[in-house]
Amino acid sequence: LSKSIMGIKLKKNISKLFLAMFFTAGITSCGLDTFYLLKGPIIFYNRPELTNSDPVNNFVHFSTNENQNLTSDFKFTGTIIYYKIYGKYESVSTDISLIESRNNDSNYGAALDLIKSKGYRELRCDNNTEESFVINATGVNKRVKIRLTDYNLESDLNPSADNVPYIYINGVDTNRKPKRAERKNGQNLDFNFGRYKTDTNSPKPEPQDNDFDGVEPPDGVYYVNMYAVALGHDVTYKFYYSNLLYLGTIRINSNSEMNW
Repeated sequence: LSKSIMGIKLKKNISKLFLAMFFTAGITSCGLDTFYLLKGPIIFYNRPELTNSDPVNNFVHFSTNENQNLTSDFKFTGTIIYYKIYGKYESVSTDISLIESRNNDSNYGAALDLIKSKGYRELRCDNNTEESFVINATGVNKRVKIRLTDYNLESDLNPSADNVPYIYINGVDTNRKPKRAERKNGQNLDFNFGRYKTDTNSPKPEPQDNDFDGVEPPDGVYYVNMYAVALGHDVTYKFYYSNLLYLGTIRINSNSEMNW
């Protein structure tokens, strides 16, 4: 009987030892996943708030953050911009508060996951209609200034260059115009909602558009909410993202010749 009991104990000890060795081997062979932290854009020079009442300030102006702690197996790709079109003031206000509540250092990517689930899309430009507009990393911070719409009168003989859609980087015009991710007739649409009646690339957002919340504004005023995020990838091309920087909310009056 004692030999039987000893045999049972020995089998149990061998089983425990085997499980311990198996667990240790699993940790040793697989290793711990490496997690990379990216610093998001943190500086803004002009951020039009939802309550903005000045058309002159209806543009976003911020700086990329390229002071990243990089390693040989991780590449900082650059900065991209997300946007969404709203037809209701209250909806924008609610979403701004909700997004900011997810935007904290302890949970990188939570805010980005949220805005993606809410239908935010990556900004495009007219020189690259099928891919996102990426502010490529160069190791030096860059000031980025973007105006979405045209505020000159159509009858102006000498329209102001500062009131047209543009993308400036470090004060230099890139000659690229911001465009929506929504495409029709093979082209990306712009943000001059209803301004140019004969231009098929300037329609008002429609309920089925993927970058629009589908609520038609009774006063014709739309709101474009914008965020910037840094991104990079490891050697396996797994992408990582920073927290979001709220760039501001652009007001666009589709009933006005000046979009305001």
